[in-house]
Amino acid sequence: MGNRVELDEMGKRILDASRTELYLSMRFLGPALHSLGWIMDLSTAFVGTDAAMIRFNPNYLFQLYVNRPRFLNRTYLHMILHCVFRHMFTAREKEDRELWDLASDIAVDAIIDSMEYRAVAELTPEYRQKWYSRLEEEIHVLTAERIYQYFIERKRNYLEEMQLAQIFAYDDHSFWERMEDEEENPSGENSRQKDSDNSPSGNTDSKNDSENDSENDSGPGNDDPDSKKDSQTGNKENNKEENKEKNSERNARRQRPSGRQDEGGNKDSDRRNGDEKNDEKNGEKNTHEKSVRKLKKIENLNRQWKETSERMEAELLASGKEASQDRGSLDRILSISNRRRTDYREFLRKFAILREVTTIDPDSFDYGFYNYGLEVYGNMPLIEENEYREMNRIRTLAIAIDTSASCQEILVQRFLNETAAVLRNIGQFFSSSEVHIIECDEHVQDEIVVRDISDLEKYAESFHVKGGFGTDFRPVFSYIEEKRRTGEIRDMEALMYFTDGMGIYPEKPTDYDTAFVFFNDEELDDSKVPDWAMKLYIRGEKLVSSS
Repeated sequence: MGNRVELDEMGKRILDASRTELYLSMRFLGPALHSLGWIMDLSTAFVGTDAAMIRFNPNYLFQLYVNRPRFLNRTYLHMILHCVFRHMFTAREKEDRELWDLASDIAVDAIIDSMEYRAVAELTPEYRQKWYSRLEEEIHVLTAERIYQYFIERKRNYLEEMQLAQIFAYDDHSFWERMEDEEENPSGENSRQKDSDNSPSGNTDSKNDSENDSENDSGPGNDDPDSKKDSQTGNKENNKEENKEKNSERNARRQRPSGRQDEGGNKDSDRRNGDEKNDEKNGEKNTHEKSVRKLKKIENLNRQWKETSERMEAELLASGKEASQDRGSLDRILSISNRRRTDYREFLRKFAILREVTTIDPDSFDYGFYNYGLEVYGNMPLIEENEYREMNRIRTLAIAIDTSASCQEILVQRFLNETAAVLRNIGQFFSSSEVHIIECDEHVQDEIVVRDISDLEKYAESFHVKGGFGTDFRPVFSYIEEKRRTGEIRDMEALMYFTDGMGIYPEKPTDYDTAFVFFNDEELDDSKVPDWAMKLYIRGEKLVSSS
C-alpha cells in the first residue's frame, strides 16, 4: 500500500512540475491548466484525459520525466488542447472513431509544432512537416474536422493511417469512450477487477464451491456404494409420489370453473409477478436516471471547456499581435473553433411573415358540413377542405453579389442554388414575394427582380461575373435606400451580401436585418464586419451562420 501511495505522489509531482513550466511559458493557459485534476490509473500504459482528470501511469511519467522532459510538456499541452477544442465531445458523432482520433492528434500537434515557446519547442521531424505541408495545400486550415474530412474523402490507405497514428499519438484516447463510466468508477482502477468478478470463470468457481459444499453436507456414509443405491431408490420413489400429487392437483385445477382456483396460489403468483414487474420498473428507472446523470455531467464538462476556450481566445486577442508569433497557429484555429453557428434555414425562416395563401388546405375542413352530414345521414359526414391556410412566406429579400475580381463565379452559383433550394423546401414564396438580386463591385452593375423559385434557379445557372474591379459594399446600401424611398422596394426584410470579405463596409446600421455571406470561413478575415450585421458561412454543401 505504501508503494502505491508513493507512486501516486511521484506521478502528481511530475505533472505539477510540467504544469508549472507550461504556465510560466504560456500564461494564457492558466484557466485550462487548472481545469484538469490528476489521478493515477493503472488501466493505461501511459497517460490520457477524460476532460475532467488527467489519468496517468506513474512509471510512464517517470520515464518521460527522466529521459524526455520536453516531450512530457508537449504531452501535457497536447491533452489540454484536446479539451480546449473539445475533441472528445464530438468523437461519438463520427463514424470512424479511430480516424477521428488521428485527425484530432494531427490538429493539436500542428499547433504545438508551430509554437516557439522553449517549454515545448522541438525540431519538427521531416515526415511530420511533409504531412503538414500536404494538408495545408489541400485544406488550408488544419482543424480536426477538416483533416477528418480530408481522409474520409480521399482513397483510404489504412497502412499509412496506422503509421500516422503511431507518429502523432501522445495520449490514451480510450478515456474519451469511457467518459460515461466515470460516475460508477471514478478512479478507473478497479474496472479490471470488476470484469474478473463478473467473468464466466468467476461464476464457475462459485458454482464449484457450492457443489463441493453440497457434497460435504451430504453427511457420513456417502462413501458406501450400497447406501448410495438405497438413497437413490428411496428418492426415486418419493419423487414418483410427489409427481402424482402434483399432476392430480393440476388436473383438479383445470376442471374448476374460471375464477375458482386456489386463492392462496393465485395470491402467491400475483405477488411474485408484481414483485418481478416492480423490479423491472425499478431497474429501468435506475438505468434511465444514471444515463441522465451521465449526459448532464458530459454536457456540463463540454460547456465548461467551451467557456474556458472562449476566455482563452479573449485573452489572446487582448495580448496583441507581438506575442502571437510564439503561439503559432493557435490564435487562428481557436477563433475558427469558437464561432457560433446556426442553421441557415433558421436564418431565412426568421424573415417569414405569417400570411393567408389562397389554396386548398388538406389539413382542415368545415365542421358545419361535417356535423350536418352526421345529423342528416347518420354515419356519413360531409367533408369540405378550407380554401385558406396560414403560411410563413418571405415578402422582400435582397441578395447582393460581390462581382469583384477576387470573388469566384462558381462560388456565387453555389450560393444562389443553395438559397433557391432552401426557399423551395420550406415553401417561402408566394405571389407577392420578391427577391432583388443586385450585382456590385465598386458600383452597382445590375439588378434583377425574381418572383419565382424557378427564375432564381435559371439565374444561378446563367450567372456570369460583371465588373471585376475592387469592392465597396456601401453603394448597395445606398441603392436599396433609394429604391425604398421611391417605393420600388416595399416591406424590406433582409439583405444577404455574398462576398469574399475584402472591401469597404458601411458604418451606419440598417433598419432591416443584414448578413454578409462568406465562403470557407477558415480562410478569411471577417474582423471588419460591423457589429450590427450577421456573418454567414458556406462550408461544404451547407450554409451556416455565426452570431
